[in-house]
Amino acid sequence: MEFDDFLKDLQTIDDDRNLNKIFSKQPFPTDLINMYFNSKVFIYVNKKLLIGKLLSANLTDNEIILNLIYKSDKKPKSITVRNMILTGWYSDQSNLMIIRVINFEKGIKLTPEHNEETFNIK
Repeated sequence: MEFDDFLKDLQTIDDDRNLNKIFSKQPFPTDLINMYFNSKVFIYVNKKLLIGKLLSANLTDNEIILNLIYKSDKKPKSITVRNMILTGWYSDQSNLMIIRVINFEKGIKLTPEHNEETFNIK
C-alpha cells in the first residue's frame, strides 16, 4: 500500500504520536504495526480470533509491503476474514488477500461494501 495512506490510516488508531518521525527510520516499530493490523484485519479460524504478528516490513518508492503470520493450534474447518484497511477513507478501496492453509488457497477481493468472507475448509 502507499506509505502515505498507511500513515493516514494508522493515525486513526494512534493519533498521540508523530508517526512520520517514528517511521522515518527502519526497522519500523513492530508493536505499532501489529497493533494497526490487529485493529484492521480480523481472521477467525473455527470462530476463534487469531492475532497476527509482523514477519517483515519493507519500504520502497513510497510503497510499504508488510508480511504477517497468523497461527492457529486447531485444524481449520472454517475461516472468516474481515479487512478494514483504508475502507474508512476510500469508497473504492479494494483489499486483495490470499488465504493459504495446508492445501487450501483462495484469493479474495474485499471492499468497503463487502469487507468479510467466510470459507469452509474440507
